[in-house]
Amino acid sequence: MKLSNILIPTGVAEPGMTVREVFRMCVEAGVPAIPYCTQPCAHPDGLVSIDRILKNTCLPDYLIGLAEVLGNSLSCIDNAEEKVHEILALPVDPFVLMPIRSITSEAPVLKAVAILQKYETNYMFVIDEDGYRGVVTNVAIVKRMLEFDLEHHA
Repeated sequence: MKLSNILIPTGVAEPGMTVREVFRMCVEAGVPAIPYCTQPCAHPDGLVSIDRILKNTCLPDYLIGLAEVLGNSLSCIDNAEEKVHEILALPVDPFVLMPIRSITSEAPVLKAVAILQKYETNYMFVIDEDGYRGVVTNVAIVKRMLEFDLEHHA
């Protein structure tokens, strides 16, 4: 099984895009992150992840540390609806992470699983010599395993 059969094509984030645009691309593709390209995208310069944006915009660090003991009412967060609009309008550029982990589309799926486990992540970008191809996720790998099982046990 090659990654070319599992990868999820996505758009890419570019300088000046908003968090809203990046969130929309991630949700439409069903992926937790997309690559960031400063030039027409052959090879990404970084990545933008939903987790990083949420962590850095939604809650102060001290609340994250107290996550298990938080109650159902957080009086320290006023005007949550207004905050949502502010977050979605932010430029995505300050949230870019580097470097990115990648793999080629001809790599075996087990290599992708090994790399994902090594770095304790659930996604990785697929980049060939001619450029960015898509994202491979743990969920996409498991989905293909289940499809393979149905094909061979039906």
